[in-house]
Amino acid sequence: MASDHDLDLTIGIELEFVFAADRSFWEIEAYEQPITCVSRLLQQHVGGPLGVVFRPSNIKHFSYDTNNTWTVHPEGGLTDESDNSHFEAFKARSATLKEVVAPEVSQLQHWNNLAGDSSLKRQAMEYITTHTGMMHEIEIVSPILHLSHLTNWIRVLERVEETLLTLPLSNPLTTNYTAWTPPKTGVHIHIALSQYSHLSFHTLQNLLAIWGCFEKQLNRLQPVHRHENDYCKSLWLFLAKGASYANFCRMMYSARDIPQLSIFTNPLIDNIIDSGDLDDPRYTRINLQTLTIAIDMVEDSDGDEEIETVQDAVVYNGAKLTVEFREHAGTLRAEDVRWWVLFVAAVVRFAESCDRQGVCWGVQGELDIEDLWEMVGFEEEGREFYRERMERLSMA
Repeated sequence: MASDHDLDLTIGIELEFVFAADRSFWEIEAYEQPITCVSRLLQQHVGGPLGVVFRPSNIKHFSYDTNNTWTVHPEGGLTDESDNSHFEAFKARSATLKEVVAPEVSQLQHWNNLAGDSSLKRQAMEYITTHTGMMHEIEIVSPILHLSHLTNWIRVLERVEETLLTLPLSNPLTTNYTAWTPPKTGVHIHIALSQYSHLSFHTLQNLLAIWGCFEKQLNRLQPVHRHENDYCKSLWLFLAKGASYANFCRMMYSARDIPQLSIFTNPLIDNIIDSGDLDDPRYTRINLQTLTIAIDMVEDSDGDEEIETVQDAVVYNGAKLTVEFREHAGTLRAEDVRWWVLFVAAVVRFAESCDRQGVCWGVQGELDIEDLWEMVGFEEEGREFYRERMERLSMA
């Protein structure tokens, strides 16, 4: 079995955010599709200088054919009126812009791409009475990245942060855009051993046991709005209220295979009737659905010679063999993403190298997040980063 130092992991990163721009920005971009405009912006300031590619796409996927292509996708229903601080800041800056830019910039302009959220539409209509602009929900998806190459790809995220957060503040009269991450946005991390190899059943059992038993402690690393979030539901939903850690571990270790394990992490329990986008089996803190779909492709192939293994499902059907971690709140800050990836990887490596008894022993008694860090060998610099983050969140 590989040690924690031997196990290189492949990583996929999804960053959700909202992008808003003055009419002048869209006029310069000739009213192309929003994802095309944002892709061009990122290619100019990030892709070109770093030798990577940002391209627009309406199909979400990790780039299997190249290790340097980042994709920009439309994403619906992300905004939330409960956190409009960045939105208000954009309005204030836009009022200034109207005084210094050509008068036609301030003429009313319809907004679009507001699908999926009535609160967003109300907020947009309130805003449109005072200012013109367009707001779009965007998601950046990375290519397949290697954890061992973190130093290289974190530079891309740093330039994305600078382009979307720093440039608009440092030079507002020429950028005419802003980006922010309201409460419904998230950072989603996909992890596998490689493009063609997924985490073992043994590792997944350990991983879910650890994550579930430390759920309350892990909540401290995220803002309050992420604790009871519809897009990253608790792993405890399958158990009766008041169930113990022993009950949780017993359930995870009773699974016979990965598909059954994925049922235990499926938020659609008790035969919930589909009533919209929130009824989605992916919306749990650790999502095994993409991996289960790949396994089902093999089982349902009916003797198809092309699909005999999960590797075939990747090659012929574009399946992903990843486990998705959905818990982190939306952010465009590279340091937030960096330490979350390293922390998740530390837990995965520990889950891969330990046995069931080690996990069950580790989650007994009164626990703290520091105990988890110690158990998985998370580095001290990362611990200090999260200590400071928890202090900020406790005062929010």
